[in-house]
Amino acid sequence: MNRAQITALDRLAARAWPADGVEHLDGWRLRTSPTSSRRVNSVLPLAPVSEAALPESIAKAEGFYRARNAPPRFQISPAAMPRDLDTELERRGWTIEAPTLLLTAGAESLTASLAAPSDVQVSLAAAAGEAWAAACWPEMDQAEREARHMLVQRILPAHRFAAVEVDGAVAATGLGVRDGQWLGIFCMRSAAMHRRKGLARAVLGALVAWGAGLGARSLYLQVEADNAAAIKLYESAGFLAAYGYHYRKAPD
Repeated sequence: MNRAQITALDRLAARAWPADGVEHLDGWRLRTSPTSSRRVNSVLPLAPVSEAALPESIAKAEGFYRARNAPPRFQISPAAMPRDLDTELERRGWTIEAPTLLLTAGAESLTASLAAPSDVQVSLAAAAGEAWAAACWPEMDQAEREARHMLVQRILPAHRFAAVEVDGAVAATGLGVRDGQWLGIFCMRSAAMHRRKGLARAVLGALVAWGAGLGARSLYLQVEADNAAAIKLYESAGFLAAYGYHYRKAPD
């Protein structure tokens, strides 16, 4: 995957998981949100900064977050600019956080492999209810869950919230965001007691079918590099790793 394609996917993912506030610094996007999600509390550096201006730009970005009592972070993918940004941040002692893989697949190639078990029914909704949010983020406190619930309500491209209910409770969740020919998959979660029952595969299949019906031909999703179980599921469905990214966090 070339730099232009990676840049396009980085921007798609930013639209699909929107920050509460965005300020611009020399073309970089400085994102802030009430939630703890790194993606919406970090710099998205997809515009060129000259070598001479780089130290000052990094200092301004760091000051922006420190003034808000937030840890300064950059999201670093192969499209990050300038090209030596990650090297410079490392030299300054910024540490790596959350190495992540971006996986892609063709919608047509996934459809046949994602047939739901006959007893699994997936519902798709235009809005995320409280039950969906509680099932998607069960380990988070009420304030963080509410912040993420507000985040997904800011999504502008076409989207659907998927859920599978078992005995009247949400047992599995997912979110699909269709933007042009791409469908982004987010918020995949199965309750511990309901794993290995095909629920996640059914959720993925329902979202793929919905997105394909709106013209999506390609899919992407992001998964932390150490989440072996999720990577195995996605690869078995037909996803392949396209590139990786990570965050750089400033020293305390």
